[in-house]
Amino acid sequence: MRESNNNNNSVIQGQHEGGSSAAALQAGRPEPDALINSIAIIRAFTAKVVAGVGFLALTWSTVVLLGGFVSALPIKEFWFLTFISMILASTVLSVYDYVNETYAARVNPTFGMITGGYFTFLSKFEANLSAGCAVRCWRLCVMLLVLLIAMALLIGLLLIDAVFIVSLVGPMATMAISLTRLIQHDYDGSDASSKGKLRAALFIFYSLALLHSLCFYFWLLLHLSLEMLPIPASIEEYGHGDGGYYQMLLRQYLQETKTKCANDPKLPGDWNLVTYAVGLLDSASPDDHLDGLRMLDVLAINKQRSVRLELLSSRHSVQNLIEMLEWDGPDQEMRERAARIVADVAAALRVAQMPAGALHCISSLLEASPRSDTLKKPKGGKELIHRGLQILERLARDEHNCREMCKTNGCSPRSQHQSLLPRSSRQNMTVNGLIS
Repeated sequence: MRESNNNNNSVIQGQHEGGSSAAALQAGRPEPDALINSIAIIRAFTAKVVAGVGFLALTWSTVVLLGGFVSALPIKEFWFLTFISMILASTVLSVYDYVNETYAARVNPTFGMITGGYFTFLSKFEANLSAGCAVRCWRLCVMLLVLLIAMALLIGLLLIDAVFIVSLVGPMATMAISLTRLIQHDYDGSDASSKGKLRAALFIFYSLALLHSLCFYFWLLLHLSLEMLPIPASIEEYGHGDGGYYQMLLRQYLQETKTKCANDPKLPGDWNLVTYAVGLLDSASPDDHLDGLRMLDVLAINKQRSVRLELLSSRHSVQNLIEMLEWDGPDQEMRERAARIVADVAAALRVAQMPAGALHCISSLLEASPRSDTLKKPKGGKELIHRGLQILERLARDEHNCREMCKTNGCSPRSQHQSLLPRSSRQNMTVNGLIS
């Protein structure tokens, strides 16, 4: 009995030591989500500046220069004006992610509509043909479809690559041309009466184009810094193999933050990895639940921040978390991670405020799941039993929790597991009548 208690205490103590070491490594360094939030906000404001300056420069070139000085423009200035205007238009589109994200969002529904109509027509046409002719028509139609799809993809990729290259290299050419023309300052027209106005209009246009190019490359630098954000060293060392999950979820958090900043550059004050993960627990998708559990589990293990406050502030999230303890799927990862997180916050839970059936969900950890993959993970059952006892032990530290647990039938630890509880908790539960 003493050996089992010592083993349980050593496991808990080892987790706290690993968490404190991870926190020590993170001391003096900004949290990755705080860094993402700061860069994303600056990036969103910079994107608005790039778009605003770009639209202003395009409006100036079309309305003022081409509308008011088209006859007085020298031919060289006209071609410079046309080239820079095209670059400005493509750059403004790339800032709004039309190159990478919006294209896929628009092409996929269109492709589905085309192929759906094609196969509908083919099925109606096939009904009027004989068997042998239908086979030959099928082969011909499939070959034509493959050829058309290949041509469409090739043309689409070429257009995307062309726009992408122009959007990256074009601002550099715009910067060089604008800087050269501002330095030379020899863009007088043939009409002597409009020289002063034309010179001022071209000076403003080239200045706007130069400012737009500088802001665009600053935005691009922020964009690349977000995409190449490294994973913290503490996650790799103390994440128990979860570094890959953390990196993937960090990318998801990045995309969600970018989406929020695109709509409103001012993020909520409490927006961070913990609130994002807790929000995933409120989703209706089991995949989102598992992603949220992975994120909270990694954060709880590394002790980078307290997960308890955010979890306890959302009763619906706590309810979903406790219900996941009864997950009966073939893969018990969701159940194991939920048990670890509940054990981390169990000391702050109040049984009286828990939803109905919560204690039954916790007690189910002490029973072997018939669908659990114990052959692949022989330690999975022991892990669940240990977490179940840990949750009950931390709940039993509070006298009011003990009284509420006594009122619930079937929530007490099984006799074969009672010896694994610490002596103080067993005494407290015995006094309150929870175990005999």
